[in-house]
Formats: sequence, structure tokens, C-alpha cells
Amino acid sequence: MPRTPTSKSEKETKPYDQPPSPTSPSPRKRKPILGKTWTPEEKVKLLEVALKTGGKANGFEGQIEGRTGHQCYQTRHHTVLPALKKHLSSGGK
Repeated sequence: MPRTPTSKSEKETKPYDQPPSPTSPSPRKRKPILGKTWTPEEKVKLLEVALKTGGKANGFEGQIEGRTGHQCYQTRHHTVLPALKKHLSSGGK
């Protein structure tokens, strides 16, 4: 069935033209969820556990108090290993 033409005076409303509802927050106004900052002692323990277990994600579970295995793996992968590689490439200085 063909569309019926709408008059030019009739304004179509689209979801992005409507004002946001007062109960749903705007994606731009959401604050990121920040976790507890890793202490240097936790990072050292993380490196020790990684050397002992071989660095597998399931090897970290329950090893560091208050941290999940996934948090430990991600911190090791994104923070500890790059810092270690940088230190070793600079000759240990």
C-alpha cells in the first residue's frame, strides 16, 4: 500500500527530535564508574602471582584481596607488562 502524502505543515516527530525523558540520563552526562586504584604493593604481588601461575586469567582468581581475576589480568596486561618491558628495554635504568 503506498504511503499517503503528509502536508508540509504537519511536523513529523522522530525519536531523536523529542526531548529526553526526565528518568533516563543522557549518555553524555553519565559519570564513569571508577574502581579502587591499584597500590604499588598490589602491583608487585600481581607480578609475583603472574610469574608463579604463568599469567593465565584463571590463575589470578582469589589471589589478591578485593580484586577479581579479570581485574588482575587486565591490570597485568595493560599496566604491569608494558612497564616491565619499558624497564627492560632501557637496560634496567
